[in-house]
Amino acid sequence: MLDSELTPEVEIDFGAGATATQLTDPSGPLVRRSAVAEEGQKACFFVGSLLVHVIQCAIVPLPSGGSQSWRREPAGRSGGPSREGCGKLSVVLPRMTSTGRKKARRVITTKDRDRRFVEPLYTVAEAAAYVRVPRQTFETWAHGYTRKRHGRRTTKAQPIVTSVRAGRREPEIPFIGLAEGMVLAAFRSFGVPMQRIRPAVEVLTDELGLDHALASRRLFSDGAEILYDYAIKEDESELLGLTVVRTRQRVFAPVIEDYLQRITYAQDGWAQRLRLPVSENVIVDPKRAFGQPIFEHGAVRVEDVLDRWKAGDSLKDVASDFGVPAEDVEEVLRVAFKTAA
Repeated sequence: MLDSELTPEVEIDFGAGATATQLTDPSGPLVRRSAVAEEGQKACFFVGSLLVHVIQCAIVPLPSGGSQSWRREPAGRSGGPSREGCGKLSVVLPRMTSTGRKKARRVITTKDRDRRFVEPLYTVAEAAAYVRVPRQTFETWAHGYTRKRHGRRTTKAQPIVTSVRAGRREPEIPFIGLAEGMVLAAFRSFGVPMQRIRPAVEVLTDELGLDHALASRRLFSDGAEILYDYAIKEDESELLGLTVVRTRQRVFAPVIEDYLQRITYAQDGWAQRLRLPVSENVIVDPKRAFGQPIFEHGAVRVEDVLDRWKAGDSLKDVASDFGVPAEDVEEVLRVAFKTAA
């Protein structure tokens, strides 16, 4: 076949200044390209493959601030979700101490895209009520604080509960933030001051090598030993009371353990359901009722049941209509009145 018989020419740009002319023929394409063009095509193919991988494997959004570096991990590593047959791209962030020195790097995997971590479900006031702490206390947990006192150094504290930026009085606490708040409420109920708890939480985060350490199953399994070692090293007698020895192992004190046993963990090791301090029969599950508290028996929102009772219906009628045991409703009412008082 002669070149003159070939039909239209198409100019192809392979990048890096290299081009080739493709002559199209019904029997198949004939491409004439230089060695430089071949190298350009390889580069183009690599970039194209990378873009396809990015789309398929869902890159985690980069947190603001700090330097980042990329690494590719095999599928199924780091405990985060991954697609079968597809590697996972993770962002590796250098950890910084308060003095600015680099510490061990922490991998933020695709778990951070999980709705439990990023979907705002509760206002600060709601979250505080659910874990039974003052609103201002939960506010400092979620946002940190800066305190200026005359004649003294300014005191600053970073957030220790996960929150999502939102407008005033809008939901900003995701489910994981509520789980973290419940653990902090347990420490607080033991009488340990927050100025002792905050550094202890950072130690737990560093030693476990996890963000959201308070919402991790590893806190339940390894946290008591870590806190005890830290308390001994720093001579923090108030923290020593958080742990006890049982069967030659360091475990959390019964009050703390009671709170932690109210947390159900998913297979990935992170909290997936809470049994609120208000009642053993009230649970929070981000997959049910938009994460609002519900009665375990009857699966109806606590708010709906209480609204009916406040409207004047008898406790017996409300319980019967919603299919909730009357004693469960009565227990919640007692706690609600006690809190209001």
